[in-house]
Amino acid sequence: MFGIKTKIKKKISNSLNKKKFNQKGISLFELFFLKKIILQQLENEASFNNIQTPVSNKTNYIVKKTMKNMYQFMPNNLGNWSISKPHSLTTNLENNLIRALKNSYSCSTDIIGHFGSGSTEGNIFASWIGRNYLQKKLFIKDTKSIIMLKSSLAHYSIDKAADIVGVKIEESNIKIETMNLSEQQLLKQINKLYKKGIKGFLIPLTLGYTVSGTEDNYILIHKLIQAFQKSHSDAKFFIWLDTAFSGISNIYTKNNFRPFENKDIQLITSDFHKILSVPYPSSFMLYRSSLVNLISKEIPYIDQLDTTLLGSRPGINILATWITLFGLGKTTIQKHIQDSLQRKNIFLTKIEQESKNIRIVSDQKSVQACLITDNFKITTYLNKKYNLNAINYELKINNKKKKLFIHKLYFFPRII
Repeated sequence: MFGIKTKIKKKISNSLNKKKFNQKGISLFELFFLKKIILQQLENEASFNNIQTPVSNKTNYIVKKTMKNMYQFMPNNLGNWSISKPHSLTTNLENNLIRALKNSYSCSTDIIGHFGSGSTEGNIFASWIGRNYLQKKLFIKDTKSIIMLKSSLAHYSIDKAADIVGVKIEESNIKIETMNLSEQQLLKQINKLYKKGIKGFLIPLTLGYTVSGTEDNYILIHKLIQAFQKSHSDAKFFIWLDTAFSGISNIYTKNNFRPFENKDIQLITSDFHKILSVPYPSSFMLYRSSLVNLISKEIPYIDQLDTTLLGSRPGINILATWITLFGLGKTTIQKHIQDSLQRKNIFLTKIEQESKNIRIVSDQKSVQACLITDNFKITTYLNKKYNLNAINYELKINNKKKKLFIHKLYFFPRII
């Protein structure tokens, strides 16, 4: 019997490396061994204790305990259930989650939203709406007088989004001291481009940069842009917040996180699969309700409008998000985040004691941080002692490119 099992395991293991599908299926007995082999491989690849891995490779324990048998179902959440009447369990839950998120961000009634596949989708969705918004405001059909301005720390999906919607993109300076967008340099850049005939500006801002965990000062930037518009009334702006890393944690760590109080902030996107280890893909987008008219498309076979990018969306991950938030509760989530902040502070204290030329960048309430140096020897030392890997990252500072060694650090909650 042992020899038969060994042969079957070998056969199944070999099949994982095949470049063609089997002509015939496999037996239930063989499926049992296939499951064991795959589970072992996934367990080996899980690296949730690595402080340089941004997302857990394991789902949180609430989902693990409650949803074991639910992934056999495939509910489709096609449509936008914050503006249409829900018709099923998962469309009802999506509607409830959007309302709960609106409450968490202290949103007004004109904010709606839906779930998606991640903040890459959120940035593409925002760019699509933003381009159409600016074209309408400027009474134009092309994109010649529209540009996207992004921080040199911004996520690469911003570049992807600009390419997809067909707008020019230009990099903006960051402040090396705080590792976020330079507000005054951005204003100078806008003024310079305006004089060249650019009238429409797409401005993606970030709360929780992937590399540094730092946040753009969106309130100050909003005020500066408002002041610019008073003397340049023909200039139009579309601003959104990419909060993939900090959008959820800010709800639990900041008392006055109300981005939509700034009337020109049009959209916010964030991910549950990062901070709370909800299975991929589990993100959301909140935005002003007037914007959907710019992108709505008819779905003739169900007599409804689609106002999303993906169309069909998996309802099962919305269920996983709802179960996570309902199962954990606000107090438990806050405790997990506080534990993360404590782990971060303990680690950064060790780095401070090194007495080397290492700059630590860390927002007090962020579960991210980064270490910066321009010295290769120090970088190598950190890599070896703390089992880290540095990236050689190019930043735009005072209109000049500069490369620095950066260690990205993530101290996300261990809800596994």
